[in-house]
Amino acid sequence: MKKMTDQELYKRCQECGGNARRWTREFAYYLPEVARRDLHRRRGFQSIYEFAAKLSGMSFEVCNRVLQLNNKFEHMPLLWEQIRMHGWSKLRVIAFVVNSENEKIWIENLNRCTKAGLEKLVKNFKSVPGEEAQKPDIPLAKSTTQSAMTLGDNVPCGDRAILDDRTVLKFKVDDETEFQFKKFKHELEKKKGKAMTMGEVLKELLQKAETPKLKTRKIKKITKITRYIPVQRKRETEEKQNDRCRAENCNELATQFHHPLRFSLNRTHKELVKLCRTHHQLAHAGFIEERDEWQVNWQARKRDKRVEEVDEKVRQARRRL
Repeated sequence: MKKMTDQELYKRCQECGGNARRWTREFAYYLPEVARRDLHRRRGFQSIYEFAAKLSGMSFEVCNRVLQLNNKFEHMPLLWEQIRMHGWSKLRVIAFVVNSENEKIWIENLNRCTKAGLEKLVKNFKSVPGEEAQKPDIPLAKSTTQSAMTLGDNVPCGDRAILDDRTVLKFKVDDETEFQFKKFKHELEKKKGKAMTMGEVLKELLQKAETPKLKTRKIKKITKITRYIPVQRKRETEEKQNDRCRAENCNELATQFHHPLRFSLNRTHKELVKLCRTHHQLAHAGFIEERDEWQVNWQARKRDKRVEEVDEKVRQARRRL
């Protein structure tokens, strides 16, 4: 193998991975047509699953989900076309809320949002009075936002089970406790520079018996306004929100600072807020009313042309990462 620098090797792997994803999505687009024509049997394959596995390495489960999705979107060809760009997993998120009436809106949402953002929008759609979601034809995974915490590895267990020399505990907590535990876990992982299990986090938490002494902070006067957010402004925002995401009914840890007025248009940090990653993406996609309530709407809002241009550049930059 030709010797390459780390940068060249990473770029090559990135290119190969991008091409692999693109061709996998293209294969999924054509798969239902192969099944309809019974082409796989005429080519000597026992089933469509064998055809998918041998030609593209697609698993039985993924193949089955693609075929189920096609049954759902059979009369919505424009939406099915989106699988070539976004893949089956994003289409699966909106499978039981989309219909012929709102098809174009959800196509726009697909282009503007990440998968996590779509999940938030679908949840918001189902909570809007008068909007009735269809019965899911496709089995969806259980939501991970329930206020229940499992300490230990993800092992099926009852209220209490023994695995090797460790005890697996499973119990429910309220929203506030869940949030505080997530916050502590996030800060601990950031400090140690590695991912940690719930059990390791609990162990660290129990070892912290003494409350740390609060140091008095010196307040510096902000003179020059730059894109860099002053530490003083960050602290004020964090204390005001208590590290909780500013979006309505969100119980996630706020990790990203957001300028509602867009810093490139108004060079100020005065209206700074802090959001979780998903709601930060939704804010730049135009799905959040960036006022006092910070409500999420499943339809993109009409905004100032300059703001839309700024946010489009942000979305393009994220896609390149």
